[in-house]
Amino acid sequence: MYGKSYLLLGGFQHRLAVHMLNISSKLRYITIQLTILVVYIFAAYKNYGYYNLDEHYQIIGFAEFKLGHTRDVSWEYTKQMRSALQPIICMNLFRFCYYFGINNPFTLTLLLRLISAFTSFIAIRYFVSITKHKFQYEQQIYYQIISYLSWFVPLLSVRFSSETWSGIFILVSIGTISNIQTNKNKWRAVLAGLGLGLAFLFRFQSIIILISVLPWVYVISKRKYAEIWYIILSFTFVAIIGVILDSWFYGQFTLSFYNYLNNNLFLEASKFYGTSPWYFYPLEIFGGVGFFNGIVLIISVLILLINRSTTIFLWCPLLFIIIHSFFPHKELRFIFPVSIFGGIIILKAIQYVNHIFSRNAIHGFMILYIMFNLTFFLIGLSKSTRMGETEIASHIYNNYPNGRVNLITTYDAHPFDLKMNFSEHFYKRKNVKLKVISSFWDQNFKSLMISDEVNLLLITGKEYTGVKSELYLQKCGMELVYSTSPLIDDLYSLADYFYYERAESSDYLLLYRKKH
Repeated sequence: MYGKSYLLLGGFQHRLAVHMLNISSKLRYITIQLTILVVYIFAAYKNYGYYNLDEHYQIIGFAEFKLGHTRDVSWEYTKQMRSALQPIICMNLFRFCYYFGINNPFTLTLLLRLISAFTSFIAIRYFVSITKHKFQYEQQIYYQIISYLSWFVPLLSVRFSSETWSGIFILVSIGTISNIQTNKNKWRAVLAGLGLGLAFLFRFQSIIILISVLPWVYVISKRKYAEIWYIILSFTFVAIIGVILDSWFYGQFTLSFYNYLNNNLFLEASKFYGTSPWYFYPLEIFGGVGFFNGIVLIISVLILLINRSTTIFLWCPLLFIIIHSFFPHKELRFIFPVSIFGGIIILKAIQYVNHIFSRNAIHGFMILYIMFNLTFFLIGLSKSTRMGETEIASHIYNNYPNGRVNLITTYDAHPFDLKMNFSEHFYKRKNVKLKVISSFWDQNFKSLMISDEVNLLLITGKEYTGVKSELYLQKCGMELVYSTSPLIDDLYSLADYFYYERAESSDYLLLYRKKH
């Protein structure tokens, strides 16, 4: 009797211990997920501004124009060559905020970045959850870390850009298709097709992914024609919705995808923005993700190719880059939508070399890779995009809401002119008046100050020459009130190659105020 009781008690204790371990494991998982989400939210908060002009003028600019808040709009609107989906999302968010009295432009753009951060986080979580079984348990930990926290991933994931949002749905679609050989094929194919359709609407070049997916599903995955048709029909359904949205947005029936092709390919308008050789992207990848990351990624791709890997995680991104290499105008941001696949490509390559290197060597390499990426991520967070024009604009907007502000700025430091044919008033209060000068060394600079107004001077770090400049500015009665200089100046220049516009990003801005 007692023996039986002890057995029952022992069994209960064992079940309780297992239950507590499960709870502990779940709490640890939730804590890690929440920590990563907080990192993404902080990245969204810190990354003012835009990576490229299109992120502003072809999304926020279109939305503001439709809302009647500006008469200026970029030429892509008149050519009707931009999908209306993203500007419509932006327009309705702004309209909702305006209704509740939220009209601070920096709050509005922060909300856009937060939406991007949450959506990216959910997409990466979905992708990792359905692909992590492809790796051993120890590798799964590394896989999850580099999928979320490869240094450029959080920084790009918070942008409300066409590249980011297209990449979100490419990630969901490819992840879904990779498991299409399991049960519920029909609904997985439909989900994949819907995702590819949305990726297409956010960025038309994403049709390349559809072109690469279909032969993989049939030839390599050896699925039936039915799955292919589910993908095509779902994609087509979303594309038709896109035509309806475009026609409503532009006020007439239009095919924005055709307009895009006609202007950029047939009329070769994109050549006006410069052309690059076919090997542009391999070189940019080397410099873009950091030399160490670039070496690891290129070697990983070569390992998979040598071993004749047919994984969709290599097939689709590689074809995406190869086809982009045939277009004359190339920018690194054009391949951002597939940048997230770098992590899984590296881990797939490690599977092929596991038998060559010791377990400790693999662990040591992964720890080194993760530390490198975390370091670069922290450096990237130390400064907002480009020179920090929008960060400066935010400081002026929030700190000088009343009274007349006389802002004297050199042309290169202009915080409101986004280098287009018209100035951007979205970030500027009406009480701020601008005066543009060639250099603060110009004697005319002092005569532009107005005694009964707040006088501000904005210059770039390149114009500031050290002690000589500081003494001259002090003589003019100016004091430094804000700077976008990164916390780690020297190391920052290593990280700016990928994430920021290189011609300007290594520079920063200095804001001075005239003492009373």
